[in-house]
Amino acid sequence: MLLLASASQRRQDLLKKIGVNFSVQPPVDDGEVVVGSPRDVVLGYARQKAFEVSQKQPNNWVLAADTLVFIKSTPLGKPRSKSELFDMLERLQNSYEHSVWTGACMVNPFGEFFFDAEEARVAFDKIPLAELERYASTDEWTDKAAGYAIQGWAGRYAKIVQGNIGTVIGLSEGAVARLFRESGYTK
Repeated sequence: MLLLASASQRRQDLLKKIGVNFSVQPPVDDGEVVVGSPRDVVLGYARQKAFEVSQKQPNNWVLAADTLVFIKSTPLGKPRSKSELFDMLERLQNSYEHSVWTGACMVNPFGEFFFDAEEARVAFDKIPLAELERYASTDEWTDKAAGYAIQGWAGRYAKIVQGNIGTVIGLSEGAVARLFRESGYTK
């Protein structure tokens, strides 16, 4: 049985789309703060989530992922308030491009870890203040890296310059296929 160490509806939808049977077992939290390159950070968080779930549910396959938005090498995280949301979206609009990194970790029933990370580059057009205020009045931005989901409202203003949409959404089919192949998991 595959356990998805994530409550993300987007990740659940991806696994359903590719025909994977799984059960959702989200970790309690993201774990300890991870520092390093953007790649190291997202892989570190994904590893901590996978490890936590694999310890609670041994002898299972566990898949975890983490997605973060970076301007240069500075992570933006998830906004905790509307003022943080406005600040993050302003910074994203004022930077030429930003990086979205998704790291994924798979643990097999023997406790072996497998990793994959991808980067996408995204650019934002200028967002009218009235649109920002309307967006902030919804809950779409909550629990999202940098307060946006490219497949939602932000898709009108954000465009992928390099990479694939799965990376920006939170897990790509390619990353899942590579992890399944490397770890020996079969659907």
